[in-house]
Amino acid sequence: MAYECEYIPELHTEGSDGGNPLPSCVGCDVARVKRFERCGRLLFRTIKVVTRVILVLYSDGIFLFLCLAVIYLKIYAVKYAESAYGDARIFRGGQGFRHPLSFKIYLIVEGDRQILVDAGCNSMCGWDMRHFLPPQIVMARDGLCPDKVTDIIVTHAHHDHIQGVAFFKNARIYIQEDEYNLGKRYIPDGREVVTFKDECEIIPGVTAKKMATHSAGSSIVIIERKTKPLVISGDEVYYRDVLMSKEKQTVFTSEYSKPIYDVHIMHEQDGLPGANGIWEITE
Repeated sequence: MAYECEYIPELHTEGSDGGNPLPSCVGCDVARVKRFERCGRLLFRTIKVVTRVILVLYSDGIFLFLCLAVIYLKIYAVKYAESAYGDARIFRGGQGFRHPLSFKIYLIVEGDRQILVDAGCNSMCGWDMRHFLPPQIVMARDGLCPDKVTDIIVTHAHHDHIQGVAFFKNARIYIQEDEYNLGKRYIPDGREVVTFKDECEIIPGVTAKKMATHSAGSSIVIIERKTKPLVISGDEVYYRDVLMSKEKQTVFTSEYSKPIYDVHIMHEQDGLPGANGIWEITE
């Protein structure tokens, strides 16, 4: 519908140069109001339709799947040291060869949640640690604030995985219940701790799962991604050749050696050789 504009001189003002009047009048204002009203009604109808579709999908159990599909995660590896370890202490049948190791933790960022997988350590007595810098310092140096970490998943209660929880003072701690009994001496008083028996979902798409092939309640972390699940191994396996070996299979390796998983091994020498630092894990 067209609206005729009645020119009312009293409601127009002269241009700054004294030339033609500026284009403003009651009729124009009415037309603009009408257009805004139509847009508002259209927006309201659109919201109603979208809401109905969401309710239908939710009732069919599809909505959760759609939510998982659009979760946007960033995942970082934080390497804070290197060392070496005898293979006889890592897997059955080792010949005593010393293999290089990295010491890493992982950071998962989703919205305002910053979730560490393990907290690392500030000391490792008896080990020849090279390029060693406590993980909270590596993070701060590279622009990631330790005080903004909201959650820590402790894969197991060994010193190099749990000692650092004291330095992420605002983080809630998730740990398998058997491992909590072994590692609670590392956790400062007053910290919020969530224990679990078999598995625990921290946020949609990020789950800690008990394996118990390294220690009593040792766990892995599974992160759902668009292509394939990313699995952080904890200490269930130290080297990729052990993961893929048919002779050294465990409950963990028999399942997670399958090509449908993207396994990240916490002690694998897979990034920044000869240095510490942070890198993003992309699909």
